Amino acid sequence: FDTSKVTNMSGMFSGMYELTSLNLGDQFNTSLVTNMSNMFSEISGVTSLDLGSHFDTSKVTDMSGMFAAMSNLKSLDLTPYNFNTSNVENMANLFGTVSDMDISLSNDELTSLNLGDQFDTSKVKDMNNMFSGLPSLTELNLGSHFNTSKVTNMNSMFSGMKSLTTLDLTPYEFDTSNVTEMSYMFARMNKLTELNLGDQFDTNMVGYITENDIFGSNGFAGMFAYDSLLQTINYGNKFARMNDANLAYMFDGCPADLQKPDETVHETWKNIEW
Repeated sequence: FDTSKVTNMSGMFSGMYELTSLNLGDQFNTSLVTNMSNMFSEISGVTSLDLGSHFDTSKVTDMSGMFAAMSNLKSLDLTPYNFNTSNVENMANLFGTVSDMDISLSNDELTSLNLGDQFDTSKVKDMNNMFSGLPSLTELNLGSHFNTSKVTNMNSMFSGMKSLTTLDLTPYEFDTSNVTEMSYMFARMNKLTELNLGDQFDTNMVGYITENDIFGSNGFAGMFAYDSLLQTINYGNKFARMNDANLAYMFDGCPADLQKPDETVHETWKNIEW
């Protein structure tokens, strides 16, 4: 089974529902592959995944939905592999699901996720739903090269992570200065008590409507919705509001005493009534 000349593996194993384990072995060469979108998505019976010794992702540009909806996978550690993502531009739904409202399409059993130090996101533009719908995840390690400086879409990025109790983005290069969409980004994180966004979390562009946004922008809509135990948010010093940015449902279902952004967070929130 020689894959050394294959360039497209999109959907290759997708929907193999009765498969319980997958070991790609030593001959599965992916050194020329540029598209791995939905490659393992909806393999709902697999509990363990071994990518083999020649799983090379250094040329891949599209990983959207790659590990989505693997509903019985319990842990995923990418550190043993040559999981170099330095050329990837699309990571939408990478570990998440198409809709975090549909539990049958979630990674239900995944409890830990370690991306490793080759997981470089410096070229990624789309991270919408990247980790959404991981209800059992308690450990998340984004690695040392998690850079979001080119990302424009973070809609529902962490939504539905119902077991995570704290989330600290400050160790990473979590620069959001180009992001225009953050709707439901941290929504339905039912056990989250503390969220640290840090000073690289820049929201000056959130709500900006480009010429391609024919339906407008969702902005901040539902950003923290139904985080019922959330007590503390460190907004950093760049959590700003663009005029007319959508704030609908932003704090629906959150504790009444949770600090919401005001002029002490950034001057652009002055006179906003919650």
